[in-house]
Amino acid sequence: TWGRTPIPSPEISVDLHSKTRTVHVHPVSRQYFVAAGERNVGIYDARQLKSRSQPVVALNGHSKSVASAYFSPVTGNRVVTTCADDTLRIFGTHCLSALAPVLATIRHNNKTGRWLTRFQAVWDPKRDDCFVVGSMTRPRQIQAFHASGELLHSFLNEDYLNSVCSINSWHPTRFLVAGGNSSGRLHVFK
Repeated sequence: TWGRTPIPSPEISVDLHSKTRTVHVHPVSRQYFVAAGERNVGIYDARQLKSRSQPVVALNGHSKSVASAYFSPVTGNRVVTTCADDTLRIFGTHCLSALAPVLATIRHNNKTGRWLTRFQAVWDPKRDDCFVVGSMTRPRQIQAFHASGELLHSFLNEDYLNSVCSINSWHPTRFLVAGGNSSGRLHVFK
């Protein structure tokens, strides 16, 4: 039972686009959020939502479905997207106008197949210019990229890491990366 408090209902319900996969709130300007779906990625203003709202900023160029879109954690001046067209894209979102420029494009094999969780590039919470993403590359590894598109580091250990780490995360204060695979194994790198 929920007690005496009524179950809250949503203040508004909005159809942004079909198959929304991620929603992420801007770290500084909390009225904005990025939503990623089928081939659409847009930044919306929560104060101006109506049914069938159009994005304040469109993040264009995705030819297949988008698995994720996340604001950079410190300033929100960038968004990284992970797309099934085998591309990671970094958009400039320092000025929230009609179109966000693509700052970098990274060719990246995002074909995880039907049995693995789709890759999602995730920012280092301590900085705005570095993110990690799983990799299909052999030997198995987790890749760290700079926002410019440069591969900074590949976290790998052939003795232990023998499977794809689809789910990855940075430690919020230490320089640690953790990656999980579909069989429940967790790999931690420092």
